[in-house]
Amino acid sequence: MIPVRRSLGEGVRTAWLILRKDLTVEVRSLEISYTTLFFGISCVLVFAFALVKEGKAPEDGAAGILWIAIAFAGTLALGRAFERERQSETLRALLMAQPRALGDARLAHAAERALGKLMASLPATMREQAASIRQRLHVDSAGWRGTSENLSMLPVVQDAVSRDRRLAITYWRRGGECVERTIDPLGLVAKGSAWYLVAWTADGFRTYRVSRIEQATLLELPCERPADFDLAAYWTESTARFDQEMPRFYARLRIEPQTARWLKMWRVGWSLEEEDPPPADGWVTLRMQFDRVEEACFIVLGLGPRVDVLEPDSLRARVADEAAAVIERTRAWGAAANTEGGTV
Repeated sequence: MIPVRRSLGEGVRTAWLILRKDLTVEVRSLEISYTTLFFGISCVLVFAFALVKEGKAPEDGAAGILWIAIAFAGTLALGRAFERERQSETLRALLMAQPRALGDARLAHAAERALGKLMASLPATMREQAASIRQRLHVDSAGWRGTSENLSMLPVVQDAVSRDRRLAITYWRRGGECVERTIDPLGLVAKGSAWYLVAWTADGFRTYRVSRIEQATLLELPCERPADFDLAAYWTESTARFDQEMPRFYARLRIEPQTARWLKMWRVGWSLEEEDPPPADGWVTLRMQFDRVEEACFIVLGLGPRVDVLEPDSLRARVADEAAAVIERTRAWGAAANTEGGTV
């Protein structure tokens, strides 16, 4: 019985959210109210003129006239509500927003069920249109090499956010340190296939990557939510600040044409600025931005003879040292293998 009660409660809550949205829109525009009121008054007048004879109304006719007016006006208002959603293409946008883009199988399955219920409640003509729209888009959120995002704690975090309950988490920081925190969850942000939790802590606002949450426990304590908190505004400001504070390392590289096209296609490095037109040999000079010198060195070593380091000198020297170390280690390994009679 418990799952049934919970499902009924969620259904009532969803219906209330939809009704509140429609009421808010109507209070601001009064479009349907004016139309319905005018139509209701017109119905009362028409039926009054039709039924009143010799200045006398039939017995109990007033109640019938009133209810007929209410029924017709209600039907008109309901139709106008659907027409408003159709004109603003709300239904099209909702159906084109694929649940698979959530990146989590359980959330996507729940969203699919919700969309299925929505489509079942539509009129036949709109249901056919909705089915046609859904056949125009398919989202596969998994990368070609899979994903390293561990979203096992996402349902617990989502539950805490929706119920405004505190969370006790075990979290792996970027440097590999494991810490324990008690936080007030404020909202979830999906960025690509990654999920982030924005929370209020003793040190102020903090952002946690959900895949780094080792363990999450829902506490029966209400969370403290700042009255003026705006999740979208906070995320915009936070990401802008993160981008400004992010360490940067710039390098000028001379790259073989096919490799340069590959770098542009796969967006290796944060930015690719092509300089003067390439010379006759076709090699391209790019100014690239990396997070750290280690990342730049890694990319250059991977490209091998297809890249030359023009600037800075420190990167060129580091690449030369790393390449020399690779050659020395390879020769040492080959000599050891030959001594043992093996093959490399």
